[in-house]
Amino acid sequence: MAKTALELTREEWKQYHPGRHRPATTPSPEVSERVPESPPQALEQHQPARTAADLTREEWKQYHPGWHRPPTWPPDVRERAWAQARRAAQILRDQFGATRVVVFGSLAHNLWYSEQSDIDLAVWGIKPEKYFTAIGAVEGVISGFEFNLVDPQDCFPSIRESIEEEGVAV
Repeated sequence: MAKTALELTREEWKQYHPGRHRPATTPSPEVSERVPESPPQALEQHQPARTAADLTREEWKQYHPGWHRPPTWPPDVRERAWAQARRAAQILRDQFGATRVVVFGSLAHNLWYSEQSDIDLAVWGIKPEKYFTAIGAVEGVISGFEFNLVDPQDCFPSIRESIEEEGVAV
């Protein structure tokens, strides 16, 4: 029966990896002249490398200066998005009986904008049987943006908290 790598002796292991067990050669004279031999005390003073987990928030910013500043919505794009959100809210109230409409997500707090940013709307008061018709009506009004229509009663608690804390009523 074949042995696993953990079961091999050192001599058996050398058969599989002969190059890893060659004795170290002395460097050529040219290399010896360029590389000074380090004194033993230099090894004692050596500090181990730090990982990302060891860095403070300020030290981390040196490596990724843009990460602590999330991109904001460009003003013209943001204004168009807000105008469309207000228009959608009006339709949801007038045609579908919405009692409350709230913008949440990146548009509400003006952070984390990207080309894929969308308009997130939380809506209260629309009857379940009219929900998909309402989505179609909003889709016909909002142009140039994707959107999400969310019923806060049916979403994850973390999203509901985000809506309540960061949302802006329209």
